[in-house]
Amino acid sequence: RGIVEENSPQRKTPTASTIKAVTPSTDAGKQIEPEKLLFSEHHRARLCEWAIDVVNYYGFPLYSVEIAMNILDRYLAKYVPSQQRSMDCLHLLTLTSLYLALKLTTLQRPAPEIFVRLSRSKF
Repeated sequence: RGIVEENSPQRKTPTASTIKAVTPSTDAGKQIEPEKLLFSEHHRARLCEWAIDVVNYYGFPLYSVEIAMNILDRYLAKYVPSQQRSMDCLHLLTLTSLYLALKLTTLQRPAPEIFVRLSRSKF
């Protein structure tokens, strides 16, 4: 898979509400069972809203959030820990997913300093 250009007819522009409303699923379209995500829909929506705010602030394409949330959902579904994940852990996983999505979807690479700032120097 290559980079899909932002203005490409192949790329449908998602809206913030469509990204948050997407049911977590794998690439094969199989829905991820909610109990495997180990956090509530409310937490997922908050993380999604935060990622949308980040890409809007820095001028990155909104569909990067859609890809980031897909990466996050698939990771959480596959690597199920024995205990609940903390919000700090989910924040780090969301940051990482967003970074990977931006590398996959844009030619403009985000500066590492952006992610240090976004992590609030926790990680």
